[in-house]
Amino acid sequence: MRAINLKQKEFGPTKPVSKHQSRTATLIVLFWIVVFLVAAEILLRVPCTYCTWMEENRGRFIEPYAINEDSWYFVRKVNSIGSYHQPEFNYEIRTNSLGFRDIEHPLAKATGECRILAIGDSFTEGQGAPFDQTWLSVLGRNLNRPESTHQFTMMVGGVAASDPFYAYRILVDKLLAYQPDLVMMAVHRNDVIDAIIRGGEERFLPNGRVKGVEIPSLNITYRIKTDFLSNVFVIDLLYGGGVEI
Repeated sequence: MRAINLKQKEFGPTKPVSKHQSRTATLIVLFWIVVFLVAAEILLRVPCTYCTWMEENRGRFIEPYAINEDSWYFVRKVNSIGSYHQPEFNYEIRTNSLGFRDIEHPLAKATGECRILAIGDSFTEGQGAPFDQTWLSVLGRNLNRPESTHQFTMMVGGVAASDPFYAYRILVDKLLAYQPDLVMMAVHRNDVIDAIIRGGEERFLPNGRVKGVEIPSLNITYRIKTDFLSNVFVIDLLYGGGVEI
């Protein structure tokens, strides 16, 4: 008791914190939190270390659950001229009446003609290369050598961001009418992810539309990421592997 009295004499009685002082302290803390977040965003956005492929090439985050529900067929706008217009390249995209990056093909085959059809996604479409330098165009030139006894025609049936189920759907409904002699499907690991997210044949509704994808409640993490890259930085620190979309 005596020690307490001596301490009170030395420092004086303790004064209660007023509401004004408490509010001021809270505002100061919030201010520095905002400053820290803004600085973190700037530091992460400049090198784009945690940007997804879409953010690097499209300039914005695109939900993996966002799909076109209006049609069974995953194609580009028919008979159109566009471009990829990405940081690494900018090649022209000319589509035919089916919505593929290809020339127009007649339904009837010529005598001695052998048609090779490739279905798939951006790899089949030839994203990242001019049309005459895609792997399918190169294959066609190698097959159509002077000593060849057949005329080989390469047909493109792939569109960037498509998947095996979309490819199979348009193959059965439209592309088999062109009587291909060989059908090749190019598959990548992202096709497995697309099928998990979008579903299989059950996605195709009887009315010609596609069943929408129900977004998981935990997808709030990715929604926040749309605007805040520091969110992914925190996830990377917590889980050690980063987030790949």
